Amino acid sequence: KLLNVPTLNALLLLVKNIVEHPSETKFRGPVRKSNARIREAIVEIPSAIEVLCLAGFTDEGDCFMYRDLDIARLTSVRSLLLEQLNNVGIKTESRPAKAPAASTVQRKAGIHQGYSSSVVEASPEARPS
Repeated sequence: KLLNVPTLNALLLLVKNIVEHPSETKFRGPVRKSNARIREAIVEIPSAIEVLCLAGFTDEGDCFMYRDLDIARLTSVRSLLLEQLNNVGIKTESRPAKAPAASTVQRKAGIHQGYSSSVVEASPEARPS
């Protein structure tokens, strides 16, 4: 079953953090089930819990923990998650880094930091007379 994008992103973040920072124990848990994002994206979706366990996390009742470092296993699960994101139309290779949040004035004006907007005018021949 395909997982939804928020679930895929949450799982990918948990796996990616351990792969990219294997010596930092803070990324291994506890991943608290009471956290709103974790509850909505993972706990309430049984197949998401299965994926987390496939990655090597254990269900400890009120949280998930990652105890035995296995980079190969994590990398395999990460590849599968990236493939799933690609299947739902999210291009993971070319996703830009998250741009800083636009201010209220910029949002109302349609201006977003890190992105340029352009105005396209019709050619003189295409304009109504």
